[in-house]
Amino acid sequence: MYSTIDCAVRDSVFTSCANGIFSLASSVTCYENITAEDCESGVSPLYSSNQTIRDSSFVNNTVAGAAIGYCVNTSLTGDTFDGCGVKLDGYKADHYLFEHSGSTVNGKPIALYESIVEWEWIDGDLYGQVFVANSSNCTVQGGDFHDVPTAVLTFESNNITVRGLNAWDVATVVGAYESTTINIIESRALNVDVAIEAKAVTDVYIENNDFRGCSSYGVDTFKVIGLTAIGNIIEASECSLSLRSSSDTTILDNTLLYGGVVISSSSPEESITDLDNTTVNGYPIVFFNGLHDYVLPAGDYGEVILVACTNVTLRDASFTNVSHGVFAVSSDQCSVESTEFSSVGYGVYLDHTNLVTAADCDFDSGICAIRSYIGDDLVVSGNHIVLSQQDGISASSTDSVTIDGNVICGADHDAIALSHGQTATIRNNIVCGSTRIGVYLYSEDGCVAFNNSVCGSTLSNAGDFEGTNSWNETMSGNRWDDYDEM
Repeated sequence: MYSTIDCAVRDSVFTSCANGIFSLASSVTCYENITAEDCESGVSPLYSSNQTIRDSSFVNNTVAGAAIGYCVNTSLTGDTFDGCGVKLDGYKADHYLFEHSGSTVNGKPIALYESIVEWEWIDGDLYGQVFVANSSNCTVQGGDFHDVPTAVLTFESNNITVRGLNAWDVATVVGAYESTTINIIESRALNVDVAIEAKAVTDVYIENNDFRGCSSYGVDTFKVIGLTAIGNIIEASECSLSLRSSSDTTILDNTLLYGGVVISSSSPEESITDLDNTTVNGYPIVFFNGLHDYVLPAGDYGEVILVACTNVTLRDASFTNVSHGVFAVSSDQCSVESTEFSSVGYGVYLDHTNLVTAADCDFDSGICAIRSYIGDDLVVSGNHIVLSQQDGISASSTDSVTIDGNVICGADHDAIALSHGQTATIRNNIVCGSTRIGVYLYSEDGCVAFNNSVCGSTLSNAGDFEGTNSWNETMSGNRWDDYDEM
């Protein structure tokens, strides 16, 4: 439905579909006696007002029974959510407020605490989901939450503590938005998408939590000032701590399993204040901000993070079963040499980093061996790269790239993928068995590729789109197993 006014949908059944009912920019809508089972979402009003969901049943919907986005004056009355719950999205407090009466999630009532100013003790064991908005000085103690979009959500609130919570099979355990002083302590989670999501929050304190099986991030922050993470165990597939446009982060005494720490910020030197005694799969994370002219000791690492560093060399090191090996941002003249990366998601990850050399390294069964985003003068030479789950070597918006003398086999996408850069040289490489394209150039100009041997690519051994490039130099071309001179 689109832009409807004073409309009602009653006595309807939806099974195994994307959205049972989707409503956009509608006003005064009633959904009554709706049944939605095994859908993505049962009822999904978006940018709407005066929405009423009444006497409806939602069972095992994968995203939410009711996915309410950017709506005002929403009401839930007598609804049951089993194996799913209520998902709220918005950018102001009114979007996170709703009237409710008699609705339950997994057999327990929904809790909505609004405009609390004195100390409020919330017993999590009593509720299926907890929402806190425009409130101060609240503690959510305990509770078992499962199969819901968010266990505890707080918006425009201050001094909120979540302690001793247990959650499993939820999308986000704790969501905190536009708030200050959020504490998550001694809580546990298993098989969730994200354990903690914090956006535009000042002072987030997480201590002694145990978050396992996070399919995406352990802790995901955006515009957070003052995250402190102490003594946590976090297992995450993409990264355990994601710091997006965040600053003044302290990371101490944490045990990270596979997922490491990732920084994405226009001011990365402000992202981390202190990182110490934290490991990934038992090996240390080393963090340097502004380090110059240094050679790291050989040995086993969980992650090496370089921020605004110059002339730093890592040689004869190893990384095993971690999300990121070397993560360099806003750095220059750094090199990674003779290092082994085994089952490492991103072996060498470069962000706004120039004059980097990755040479004579072994990359086995990672996501992408070498990834560069915005930079200049990248040299990748003499490496062995096998069984990448995505690209073997990927460079985007990176100029003056030299890829020389590498062996790249079995990439589950493109072996070499360059885009939106200039003046790259690709030479003397052996590329075999890519499931998509062997050497792929997209919107790349001034690239020359010669004396490469490329074979066994599923889609094509070479691809050149929207660019001006050369595939030979001084009578030296490339060898293709699918070449037909006729």
